Amino acid sequence: MKVVLVNGIYTRRSGDGVDQFQAPLEELGHQVYRFRYPITFVVTAWSREKQKRDGALLANFLFEHFGDEPVTVVGHSFGSVVIYRAMHDADVNFQNIWLFNAAIKEDYYWPTDAFDNLHCVYNPYDRALLLGANTVGRFGHVFGRMGRTGYRGRRSPKIHNHQDAERGGWPFINHGQAFSEKGRQRWAELIAAHGEENHHA
Repeated sequence: MKVVLVNGIYTRRSGDGVDQFQAPLEELGHQVYRFRYPITFVVTAWSREKQKRDGALLANFLFEHFGDEPVTVVGHSFGSVVIYRAMHDADVNFQNIWLFNAAIKEDYYWPTDAFDNLHCVYNPYDRALLLGANTVGRFGHVFGRMGRTGYRGRRSPKIHNHQDAERGGWPFINHGQAFSEKGRQRWAELIAAHGEENHHA
C-alpha cells in the first residue's frame, strides 16, 4: 500500500504529527510519502485561495508520483482541508482517507465516488477545534470541528467515525493525541489493516 501523509499547520516540522506514522507503517511493509505545502499560519490558512492552491499542489504531487493510481492519504487538522480541496477541486480519487482531528466542518459533503473509505478519527476533548469552530467557522467558513464531533453529514457506508477520547498532544488542547508512542502504533496498524482489506476486496 502507498500512503501519503499531509500534516496540519503546526505539525509540519520533520518528524511531527502524521509523520510519526511513517516508521510504523514502513515496518509493516508499506511505502510512505510526505507531502509538504508552503508554510502556513492560522490567519493565512483561513484564505480559500490558499486552501485551493495547497489542494492543487497535493493533486499535482499525487499525479507526478502515482499517476491515476489511487493511494491512501492520512491528514491531520488543516491537512484535512488540503485533502478535501484536492478531491473536490481537482477530482483526485483516493483509496482510503484517514483524517485525525480534522479542522473542517462536520457536515460537509464528501463525494463518496472519489474514495473507497473515509475514516474520521475524532477527539471530543479537542480544544483547538472548539476554538476554531467558534471563531472562523461561525462565518460559513470551511474550518470546523469534525475532528471533535465526528462526521455528521450525509450518511454513507463508506464513511466511518472512530472516537479517540485521549487527552494529549500539545498541552491543554488535546489536538494530537494519536501521535503518542502508543497511539501512533495503534493507528498505523489500523491504517495498514484497512488498506489490506481494500487490496483483497
